[in-house]
Amino acid sequence: GWDGAFPETDSDVLAVNVSNFGGMKSDRYLTREVHYNVDLSGQSPTATAEVILRHNGDYNVPLSGDYKGYVRVFVPEGATLNGSSTEETITGYVGWGDIVKFSPGETATFTYEIDLNPDTIGDDFYQLDLIKQSGTEDDYYEVTVKTPAGSTLESDQFDVRENIAFFKDTLNADKTLELEIFPDESG
Repeated sequence: GWDGAFPETDSDVLAVNVSNFGGMKSDRYLTREVHYNVDLSGQSPTATAEVILRHNGDYNVPLSGDYKGYVRVFVPEGATLNGSSTEETITGYVGWGDIVKFSPGETATFTYEIDLNPDTIGDDFYQLDLIKQSGTEDDYYEVTVKTPAGSTLESDQFDVRENIAFFKDTLNADKTLELEIFPDESG
């Protein structure tokens, strides 16, 4: 997976990319945290993607200093962003990005409210492909999926509570999460 290629898939996908264009080596001091909250309980599927970057370095020229870069979030084509951000497309994907500028000791948070492509969501099955950025280590991901009240969920990767599923882990490779959705017959 080092080529950074996105998979050809009919499911939901989340790919987060942070690019350094400041010329220093501050990437080595960044931690990346991604929260992806998917809501399948309404008329159409929505998601909130939140990317939190922390600069844990000091001023140490030429290795560390102010971080300048670009953060991007990609999902399957057909999704739309609620808000303004620079839009980009890659075959089969749409994404949004923002300029990153912050100093050692600071945190930068970027939030994207997304109307997902309903064609990527099954009636009784949800699959999410998390695409890890090549060259990074221990990127932390939290994924929450909410389905309609009156449903129950089963998954080997998610921690399930009735109609809400939780996933928390660090990514060292791409990961596929799967979730089955059933009517809740427990009363």
